[in-house]
Amino acid sequence: LVKDNQRVKKGDTLVILDDRDYKIKLEQAEGALETAKINLESARVTTTAAKANIATSQASVGTVDAQIEAAKVNVWRTAQDYERYANLIKDHSVTQQQFEQALAAKQTAEKQLAILQEQKNQASQQTHAVAQQSNATAQQISVANAAIHQRQIDVDAAKLNLSYTVITAQQDGMVSKVNVQPGQYVNAGQAVFTV
Repeated sequence: LVKDNQRVKKGDTLVILDDRDYKIKLEQAEGALETAKINLESARVTTTAAKANIATSQASVGTVDAQIEAAKVNVWRTAQDYERYANLIKDHSVTQQQFEQALAAKQTAEKQLAILQEQKNQASQQTHAVAQQSNATAQQISVANAAIHQRQIDVDAAKLNLSYTVITAQQDGMVSKVNVQPGQYVNAGQAVFTV
């Protein structure tokens, strides 16, 4: 934008370089930053879901614990009934059918207790697995935050490089030794004129 022996003031625009490559790099960096932000939000949603799953699993364990206690009481009661009927069957004070019903009730109560204890084990394992998943997603959040920081640095660097496409006078002075023409290719560090 200047010619030999032209007076310039500090801040005057001297050269405008083709900025298309730098604009594309800025758009790419901004796109990568947005992707990193989306990944962070996804990790946060996953963490929230994992925390909800932990609470649900813990509640399930608590429910099963209560059911186990009730089943233990039922096992104790049916075992007492069975013992009574086992003594009474010897004296023929109860029928064989009543004795078998007491035996079946005792066995059913014991099976129910075993099933509930297995359910508790599974619920505990699920709670542990969900807790591990929560820890993993917490690490994903840390990685996503680091990625956002890096992408923001990339955006800032792209903006800085784009700003270098407009060269302004650093001081008042006179332009001399202009050795470029509009449209000419220049290399980094190549002198195009002197102020």
